[in-house]
Amino acid sequence: MKYPFAIIFVIYAALIMVNSAFFFIDAKPAQAISGTLEVVGTVKEEPFRSDAGVSFLLESLVSRKKYIAFVCSPDAEISYGDVVRIKGKYSTSSQLNNPGQFDYFDYLKRKGISGSISAFRKKDFLVLAKEKGNPFVSFAVKMKNRVASAFLSMMPPDYSSLLGSIVFGTKASPVTDDVKSKYQKAGVVHVLVASGQQVSILIGVCFAAGKISGAPVNVTAAFTSVLIWLFSAMAGFCPSIIRSSVMGQIMIAGTFFEREGEFYNSLSFAAIVLLIMNPNNLFDIGVQLSFLATWALVYIAPVIKDVLSAYINKSIALAVSVAVAPVAATMPVCVYYFSTLSFVAVFSNLFIVPLAECITTAGFMCAALSFVFYPAAWVIGKFLVGLLFLLGTIVDFFSSLPFACAYVESPGPTFIFLYFGALIYTVDAIKRKGLQHVLDIKKNALILAGILLVLWLGFSRPMSASRDLTVTVLDVGQGDTIFIRTPDDHKILIDGGVAKMGKAVVLPFLQRNGINDIDLLVLTHPHDDHVGGLCDVVGSIKVKQVLDSGVPHTSPFYRRFLELIMKNKIKYAMGRYGQKFTFGDVSAFVLAPFNDLSGSDLNNNSIVMKFVYGNNSFLFMGDASFDEESQMLGKGINVSSNVLKVGHHGSTYSSSDDFIDSVRPKIAVIPVGRNNVYGHPSPYTIEKLLDRGIKVFRTDIDGAVILKSDGSHIEVSSAAGSLP
Repeated sequence: MKYPFAIIFVIYAALIMVNSAFFFIDAKPAQAISGTLEVVGTVKEEPFRSDAGVSFLLESLVSRKKYIAFVCSPDAEISYGDVVRIKGKYSTSSQLNNPGQFDYFDYLKRKGISGSISAFRKKDFLVLAKEKGNPFVSFAVKMKNRVASAFLSMMPPDYSSLLGSIVFGTKASPVTDDVKSKYQKAGVVHVLVASGQQVSILIGVCFAAGKISGAPVNVTAAFTSVLIWLFSAMAGFCPSIIRSSVMGQIMIAGTFFEREGEFYNSLSFAAIVLLIMNPNNLFDIGVQLSFLATWALVYIAPVIKDVLSAYINKSIALAVSVAVAPVAATMPVCVYYFSTLSFVAVFSNLFIVPLAECITTAGFMCAALSFVFYPAAWVIGKFLVGLLFLLGTIVDFFSSLPFACAYVESPGPTFIFLYFGALIYTVDAIKRKGLQHVLDIKKNALILAGILLVLWLGFSRPMSASRDLTVTVLDVGQGDTIFIRTPDDHKILIDGGVAKMGKAVVLPFLQRNGINDIDLLVLTHPHDDHVGGLCDVVGSIKVKQVLDSGVPHTSPFYRRFLELIMKNKIKYAMGRYGQKFTFGDVSAFVLAPFNDLSGSDLNNNSIVMKFVYGNNSFLFMGDASFDEESQMLGKGINVSSNVLKVGHHGSTYSSSDDFIDSVRPKIAVIPVGRNNVYGHPSPYTIEKLLDRGIKVFRTDIDGAVILKSDGSHIEVSSAAGSLP
């Protein structure tokens, strides 16, 4: 083909335009739909089980629409291919709206999934028929589960799930969030994802076995072809594994015709296959990272190896190049999506990638032998326990380093384009003219300065820094979380909501905004809807000081919160009236509770704080109700403020007439969950606020509410864009 890249570009452009056309045709005003829905359909993927229940992909037999279904019963007997009837709560919206929040339902829509159905009663779910799915996929799922059972019989559960994840990927063998977090901090989370590494090793093992056994090359190639697609089905047919399987199949096909496949043609053909399957695969994170890492190993790694070979041993240079190239190519995309920048990824990959390859190879051998000669598989399994222990030790070491990683603000697309432009220019220049030419300051001063500028703009806050005090009242459903950022970059977090739909809200928000430390964390009181999300924060981000009401409570979240404070040696104090904190030009005053606590009532012992910046003030009430309000007024405390974070989600028993008249706010913000069972906020409370001309904002309607103050004026904006 004379102009392969021109033709490929035309195909890509056509597919993107077609996808965009469908997007704009379907671009109707976004309206959340909720209610009750009953669907009879087929389970299209292997179900995922947790302590909360079972979730699975369901395709309707009537409409062919797809749904994410959830059954609130961990012991529900559901398998791939089953025909089931489910009746439950239906939703097409995450019902949470925060700045930079990952839109799970938009993600589902791009995968052709219409929404979610949740059944909370056993009678709302029934299996009508067993195993009516694709026979090949059913066979693959059974094989994978048998291998997983064999792994579990040879080693402890945490090791068997980790081995399954390394061999088959996290989709087929999930690991805990704690394990994922460690691997992410160490910059090696890719070893837990089924990708080209597993397929390449599988092909290598098959051809080595064929050579040892003396089997004809064509027979070995045919057997390997079947095996890699069986492995793809076992791994869940995720896009990244399809990419590597297509490229592997092209390489295997070359053995039939005694020709080697051309890398870029193979990579492009794999991309075309994925885009034909679903044009939205173009926007799949796994696909993007998989293609970038594969491209880096062919385009960037050889250049790094050639440069380093002039100074160090060639084998070491090769190992370094294989570790550095994928990190260099995937770094900006990882930062864009996950806001996490690993500073140890290059070094950790030097040790972990070769070790993970050994584990994968031994894992394949162990899996195969478990079917034919279990004693030999058992011996390999025990050897794998040692390798997995070593792997965990290395990951723990790198992830625990104080400089292992940092959360950074997500860079814009401009930075990513400039980064790749600079990267390709640099690699190409080294290829053509050598490293010394690129490092020649006189000839390339402007280019080098531009590269440094791109990096600086991408990972600093010069454009977003301001003299504003920013208060963000997050949308965490039925709970409270307020994040405050002062003009001189002090960070204060008040309460932590609770995880919704199994997803953390507060920690991802902090990570997306590049928050690596909290100067003051305030827990107004230990109810779950205020403390629930703080365990994630304290376990992942440096907290300098904690202020707690100190009222005893038996909540598991609260007990875990206190344990993490002790474990991380965080300065701890009980909040009481009269305390003052200074954050540059911003002052914070504790107005309640008092030394004589109001019995054991958690709400009426909430920490109440007033923040003052210039002529503007903000009053945060926690869940304080009438009793605590009366105490403050009775002691003559100055509660007047421009902004009132309404107490107890706007319940009937908060915000008395006397209290509102004493505060005299211009703006009131109510954190509250949509359609909550408590009936919050009370219409009576809303009426009292509106009758006084106070602007009322609610997180269930407006999403996260952002207030910015320059000390004189306050501007209000909303994540949902629905402000009056």
